[in-house]
Amino acid sequence: MFRRIGLALSASMLLAGAIVGIGATSASASSWGGGCRSDSAGWAKEPGGLTLNPCLYVNSSSFIYGTLEARNPSRVNADYCAQLLRVLGDGSTKVDFDFGCAGWTNSDGVIYSAPGDSFNLWAPRGTLDHPGPGVYVLQIGYWATINNNYAYYGNAQSPRIYIDQP
Repeated sequence: MFRRIGLALSASMLLAGAIVGIGATSASASSWGGGCRSDSAGWAKEPGGLTLNPCLYVNSSSFIYGTLEARNPSRVNADYCAQLLRVLGDGSTKVDFDFGCAGWTNSDGVIYSAPGDSFNLWAPRGTLDHPGPGVYVLQIGYWATINNNYAYYGNAQSPRIYIDQP
C-alpha cells in the first residue's frame, strides 16, 4: 500500500490526483516534456532491492511539480531525498533546488507528492513556481545502511521538462 506524504514542488499543484496516472505532458507552446522514468526506462533498480521512479511535470503556467515513488520489498530503513536539477548545455547538471530528505521509513511503497497530503513534509522547505527558462529533471535517491555500508544511493532521474519563456 502506498503511503502519501507531501513533496512541495509547486504550491499551484493542490490536486494530487492530477499527478497520478499522467504520462508525459504537453502543457503549452512554452513548456513541454516530463512524465515518469517508468514511462520510458522502467523503475531504477537500486541497492538493497529498492526501485525508484521519479516523475516531473510542468503545467501551462510553467509551474513544475513531481513525485518520488519508491518500492522497498526488503523493508530497508531509508531516508528519501529529492533535488531539482537544471540540465546545462553540455549535458551536465547543477542543483537548482534541493528539497532535502523526507525522514526515515521502511514502508514497502511510498509516494511523496504535491501539497495537500496530510503529512506534507517538504512544504516548509519552499515551493518552486516559475523556475525560468531551461531544461530540468527531478533526481531522487535515499540514505540507507546496506550490507553494513551507510551511504547515499540512487540518483534516479525523471524525464526532462523544457521551459521556453520569452
